[in-house]
Amino acid sequence: MFVRFIAAVAVLLAMAPARAEAQACCAAPSLVAPARLRRDERWAAGLESRARVVYGDFAADGAFSSTSSGDVETEQDPFVAARVLERAQVALVVPFVQTRRTVPGLTGWGGGLGDVRASLHLELTQAGARRWVPGLALLLGVSAPTGTAPDEARDPLAADATGTGAYEGTAGLELDQRFERVFVVVAASVAQRAPRVAAGVRETFAPELAAVVSGGAVFEGDRVVGAFVSGSRAGAARDGATGATIPGSERGLATLGLVAELPFADGWRARATASLDGPVSGLGRNQGASAGLAVSALRAWR
Repeated sequence: MFVRFIAAVAVLLAMAPARAEAQACCAAPSLVAPARLRRDERWAAGLESRARVVYGDFAADGAFSSTSSGDVETEQDPFVAARVLERAQVALVVPFVQTRRTVPGLTGWGGGLGDVRASLHLELTQAGARRWVPGLALLLGVSAPTGTAPDEARDPLAADATGTGAYEGTAGLELDQRFERVFVVVAASVAQRAPRVAAGVRETFAPELAAVVSGGAVFEGDRVVGAFVSGSRAGAARDGATGATIPGSERGLATLGLVAELPFADGWRARATASLDGPVSGLGRNQGASAGLAVSALRAWR
């Protein structure tokens, strides 16, 4: 998958003229948020489709082991975004999740509505207002437990699980800087999941810290090519009744991705993202490692 993606990116680069159409006054593109509006756009709607093939697992101690189970997770995410103020925009994502899980002698299929997510992107300073001062934005988000939690799934392999079962709030900051056609974006956030009862135990969750670093280039016609690396880590959950730590409940994951974005009609742009969770012990905990491909299309209005 990655070889084909890199070949496509190489063709795109070869076709792109050396001159950049956009200047340093413009904000850097967002490679990890397809619902993000550009500065001259008022609102947008679109769809992102994602598929992940699980090829390994991270144990509670961080040890990585490969697997040939062939588990597949797909997701379709309709989204809308709107600019509510000159420097503020909101977005809503309604995911639909489908999963196939297999073990020797048993295969499970399931899916349904996932956890609905809403977000706010508020520019505190604008990139390009001063040549060497980056843009700074406040990131806020919330997800509602509209999906099916793993402990509430009916399938023996929990293939019909589509959500976390708890409300979650996120707050973070994003720095972006544009140097002619080259851009860099750095974002960090903290997420807190609300307590919930699972299997008769009231769980309280540790905050989850996450960071994303992305960068790339913008070519004539607003064609974008870039890459990103992201990582997240959450501490152990606790028994809400006793306060005792639940052993082996830490979570973590690191991901590398490549992105290409191409306008294809007035107001329309398409994006393709290839991603790979790092198959190295210590880079994850209690998570499946997967290779993924996402394709999205967005229609924006000014």
